[in-house]
Amino acid sequence: MKLSISVKKVTYWLFGIILALNAFGLFLRILTRFLDIEINSGFLRLFDTAEEANVTAWFSSELLFIVGILALLISRVKAYLSDRYKVHWTALAIIFFFLSLDEMAGIHEMAIEPMRNAFGASGVFYFAWIIIAIPIVLLLGIFFLRFVLSLPRKTQIQFIVAGIIFLSGAVGFEMIGGLFHESSSYRVFITAEETLENLGTGIFIVSLLSYAKENFETSTIGLEIL
Repeated sequence: MKLSISVKKVTYWLFGIILALNAFGLFLRILTRFLDIEINSGFLRLFDTAEEANVTAWFSSELLFIVGILALLISRVKAYLSDRYKVHWTALAIIFFFLSLDEMAGIHEMAIEPMRNAFGASGVFYFAWIIIAIPIVLLLGIFFLRFVLSLPRKTQIQFIVAGIIFLSGAVGFEMIGGLFHESSSYRVFITAEETLENLGTGIFIVSLLSYAKENFETSTIGLEIL
């Protein structure tokens, strides 16, 4: 049995679902907030990007998990080939597995209150886990720099674009949200944050599939990437 995956079809469906799901959540919020249309609170919570443990959080978690799986598969091939960057592929997989877990479990949010109290954080650092996140991101950037530069030009650009978009949401809009956390526009920033994170993750998925397609004979393991 051979499993066929079309990169083009994955791209269309993936980004279509990302945009539709985030737009739907924003649409429901507009109906209730600005048009005073009553919607069941339980149904509204399922698609609210500002809530945890709902459909949007599950979807984001699954996207991150898929990146982890793809990076892990590539790392196994790289280990077999004794590639010098096999450790980086494994590290990439571990990072995205953790991000997937964190998306559902909200691990980073446990650091907000202690860090806020310890540093008296406010404004852009209101969500104080960012104080820890920024140096970690910089260290990871240094660790992965030579790895990214070693990639084929197309994959290299896709990785950089995906990373910028993802971090713009996860860190950038989180900081902006800290300034407006008490305003009525806060959920708009949260929607923008989640959408950017999803788009960045989606680009990672497409780039990994394209990389595997162009560099491996995937059909030998019963997988064909078109």
